Amino acid sequence: MSALPYHRLKGPGDFEPADTDDRVAELTEQLVEERMESPRHVAEALDEIGGWSDHNSDGNTIFSADLAAALNGGQGARDAYFANLETKVRDYLRRDASTDAEFRVSQQDADAAEMRAEQRDAA
Repeated sequence: MSALPYHRLKGPGDFEPADTDDRVAELTEQLVEERMESPRHVAEALDEIGGWSDHNSDGNTIFSADLAAALNGGQGARDAYFANLETKVRDYLRRDASTDAEFRVSQQDADAAEMRAEQRDAA
């Protein structure tokens, strides 16, 4: 009679680096979606994006000049402007979200490793 091999389910600390990257990427996108629903986070991103903007020859920021062109243009110009702006906001939010996600995943892995060590010591 042969014994079946013991298979322990993977915990958060058992993942391969590729799995960790996938977990970080998934959590990052989840955080971006949550932050896109927060007026405070979106406003912060817009403040930053507008603040980075260079000035054009008229003395306006390029951010403001592009917005004015979209508002003065047709619906297609508005749609294109706001689609581009949404992409910029998401990119901005993604930078902070990815840092948060990396920290959270590493914390989950550390907590799981600590719990396994405590269980091993208790046994």
